[in-house]
Amino acid sequence: RLMKKEWIPMIFPELRDYFEDAGSTQTGTGCPLGCNFCTNKRFLEGKYTRTLGIAEQEIKALYEQCVDFTFVRDPMFNTHPKHVADSLEFMKEQNEIHDKKMRWFAFVAVKKLGKMSNEEFFKKMAEAGCLEAAVGVEDPLDNREDLGKHGSLSEAVDFINAGKEHLLVRALLILGLPSH
Repeated sequence: RLMKKEWIPMIFPELRDYFEDAGSTQTGTGCPLGCNFCTNKRFLEGKYTRTLGIAEQEIKALYEQCVDFTFVRDPMFNTHPKHVADSLEFMKEQNEIHDKKMRWFAFVAVKKLGKMSNEEFFKKMAEAGCLEAAVGVEDPLDNREDLGKHGSLSEAVDFINAGKEHLLVRALLILGLPSH
């Protein structure tokens, strides 16, 4: 879906000077993680549906419209190894066959993908055109496990540090969680 030009500076202020046209696609809905503060858990009861086939059609249409930046809407892009591998392969292939390259952004979880190292994951994202990943750190003061999050705070920091060499990694914090 093509994103309205006036939305681009509001959603991605750090990127507004670099891209003319932005779009969005959804590669998955819901989230299999059980974060106790998240609306995905409450509304979708932990159900996760991958919609890569539809996203592929949307991305091809965005290329036809000369879109150069896409927001990949998926609550947690990296929760299923095969989904990640298929998505990254598709985006990389599309960027190889088109003159105008599409860059993109996604939300990722502090989660190791099978045998793939975190460094390899972020490198593959960058090779597929990803410029930025947002990581839900949530609350650096609380125990992440008490929040239903995967990995300790030090694992979250290591995960973010693994990506910094390859792309912009944004740590997302939530202030005022119920435990405060």
